[in-house]
Amino acid sequence: MFLTTNMKALGRTAATPLRSSSRLNAWRAASNLSAAVDETIKNLRAHPMLLAQVLKQGDESIRQAVLNKELIATAFREADTDGDGTISASEQTAYLKVRRYGNSFSEYGNIPTPSTATAAPAAKGTEDAEPTPLQLRRYSLLQFLPFVVFGILDNGIMVIAGNQIDDMFGVMLGLSTMASAGLGNLISDVVGVRAAGSVEDGAERVLPDPRLTEAQAQNPKVRFVSNYAKIVGISLGCLIGLTPLLFMEDEDTRQLRKLYEAIDTNKDGGVSLGELENTLSTLGSSFDVSFSRATIEKIFDEIDSDRSKLLSFDEFKAFAMRWKTLENELVKKS
Repeated sequence: MFLTTNMKALGRTAATPLRSSSRLNAWRAASNLSAAVDETIKNLRAHPMLLAQVLKQGDESIRQAVLNKELIATAFREADTDGDGTISASEQTAYLKVRRYGNSFSEYGNIPTPSTATAAPAAKGTEDAEPTPLQLRRYSLLQFLPFVVFGILDNGIMVIAGNQIDDMFGVMLGLSTMASAGLGNLISDVVGVRAAGSVEDGAERVLPDPRLTEAQAQNPKVRFVSNYAKIVGISLGCLIGLTPLLFMEDEDTRQLRKLYEAIDTNKDGGVSLGELENTLSTLGSSFDVSFSRATIEKIFDEIDSDRSKLLSFDEFKAFAMRWKTLENELVKKS
């Protein structure tokens, strides 16, 4: 008791302001401080264990203050589900509903004390914790993006490199077209999964964290949003992966272009009537049916819409379609 009294006296004496205008007050303050220090030293010598007790109590107070500060920061982050730096009434209510610490609150309000924070049991019914709309949007975006990338690569690789993959496996390994396509799909899937994983890691670093609790992650709404986002993502990705077809020619068109380039013997970028007649007479009709010169000239004039006396590739395609139609009609009559 006397040590505590002396310490309080020491604190009061040390807090006494010194006024330069009053030497008497300064002298009294110095005398009181000196006397308090002497009395404290005397008491500590008489009772050595008191110093250890005082230091222990001081360390415990500091530790408790630091722990409470950390608990406040942790609880704030858990309650601030939208990450806007403030806690709304609904966020506070949801936090207390999930945690359910009962009446064991510290002096700081709705913050658990160190004992209850470590020993609090899981609250019954926390599996019903409702995620906020903002959490659902953030979570759906994280699920959506990787599957978009997967869909793009899955279809895009098969569209762009499908023929090369078929030739490689079909010719080198002697596999059928279906088997080659299956192995090609395996390659595109592996590449897609690897790329989607990288996108997912990047998205988690860049996009806002939905900060779902374990109970919220099991909520049916979260599972529905996850599945829906994946379905939409992979569907959109697969459609995007098909866009190279808009700029690619199919097999029939490629074969027809080769024929067009072969007929254009003078390489002037167009097929004349003479080049067409010479080729058809040499090949005996590429379409297995012979027509008269008058028929060829009639079709040529009808197709040559710009009257340039040369057929462009598009006009040549129309000529081939018209020729094929006449061939089919002739076959039916015969």
